[in-house]
Amino acid sequence: MIFRKKGYMVAFLIVILVFFNSCGTPYVGSADEEVDRKSGIEIQKEKGIQEESSLEETDTQIETSLQEDFETKEVSLQEEASVLETNGEKKIPEKATYISQNFLDFLENTLMEGTEIEEIKRLVSDRLLEGEELSAYGSDPVVKEYIEYVEGLIKGGSRFFIVDGDNDGIEDIFVWANNGGSIGNNSRYFLKGQEDGSFQCTSDIDGTTQEIAFVSYEGKNYLLETSYNYNQKEYDGFIVSLYEEGEVIETISIKKMMFSYEPEVIYCMEGYEKLAKDCAEAGEKGFRKEYNYDIWDYRIGNAEEKEEDWDSVCERLGWDASWREDVFSSDLNNNGKEEWYLKGISYPSTLNTICYLNEKLFLEEYPGEEKSILDTYQLEHEGVPLIFWIDEVNGKRVVCLLCYKAMKREMVYGYLIENDNVNKVMEINYIGKPEAVYNIYTKGINYYHNPWGVKG
Repeated sequence: MIFRKKGYMVAFLIVILVFFNSCGTPYVGSADEEVDRKSGIEIQKEKGIQEESSLEETDTQIETSLQEDFETKEVSLQEEASVLETNGEKKIPEKATYISQNFLDFLENTLMEGTEIEEIKRLVSDRLLEGEELSAYGSDPVVKEYIEYVEGLIKGGSRFFIVDGDNDGIEDIFVWANNGGSIGNNSRYFLKGQEDGSFQCTSDIDGTTQEIAFVSYEGKNYLLETSYNYNQKEYDGFIVSLYEEGEVIETISIKKMMFSYEPEVIYCMEGYEKLAKDCAEAGEKGFRKEYNYDIWDYRIGNAEEKEEDWDSVCERLGWDASWREDVFSSDLNNNGKEEWYLKGISYPSTLNTICYLNEKLFLEEYPGEEKSILDTYQLEHEGVPLIFWIDEVNGKRVVCLLCYKAMKREMVYGYLIENDNVNKVMEINYIGKPEAVYNIYTKGINYYHNPWGVKG
């Protein structure tokens, strides 16, 4: 369940937050798309992330031990998950139970005001372990296991931190392991410090956040991560977790999101006022689908048709019918002939890509060839093209193109294409109104092991 609070109308700094430890060394910890972890290190084999890991199991006893640990954990998770439902419905907390509300208010204020970089840096309470100091801790067999595991990873950038992560007065070791591929997967292991000086792994969680640190607020240490909109690769908030006795007892995300926009008609050619008015009103709540705010509306205009006879399309355009995509037709350039084209939104699956428009134009005079509509007609625009649709105005076909520029701004352009002549008939800006959005996961209510794997 999502709880919203009105935010201030300010721009979010589109920067990569980097938290520094006390020695000034940057470290990483990004989107809150997380998945359940089964049993410590062996999960990496199941995912195929690290096929050549130096931690290959060569001893039957080790494999048996890990399996027993996994089965025990599964039983524990099932027991804990049983408290998630009351009369068949999930109980959703409306406010924090363990995490300080003062701290949450502080985080929200820095987020909405754009002051998070300096404000968070001064709160960092962990310390980076490396070199000889880390090697010295490696005399402990549990710590040694994770040191060897990290050394066996293909990707660098993993970190070991020393901190009293669960606020019991004994220092713990927190491991951030960069074990993922291009999608950005990483793992976090909480090695709880014991009274006798040894360590035990009490928590292991997967994630994709790239920035992570323990921070101290009002005398208590919290694990803090920056989250980002994975589709646009823009940082949009925080994920804060509180550990107790080596395990997470509450995790809360705070995000800055745009649920409404202020439209401004920048330009409108005479005769296209109604089109501009309709588009402006359509974008007041943004062009994202209501049930998933990270997914944009796949719009179809009133002057285009989706082709259903795939075999006929392939025969007409000289395509291979063994693959299938969404094909549309319309007289794009108002020359009395229908054009066929693909359109869709490409969503990212890596850290290095963003959402963008996937479009192709096919012309019968060039069978089997693919062209770009935007390039063919040289449709000038600002921002990242996302989707387009075709509307009819005064008997003419108008191409409406939706673009975005960061999370807080969207744009719609209208183009009248007549043969080789292109006229912009409309331009609208939409400026987002930020709101703070909370997701709360509390142990004993709706938290089990890793809330980011839970479908709400």
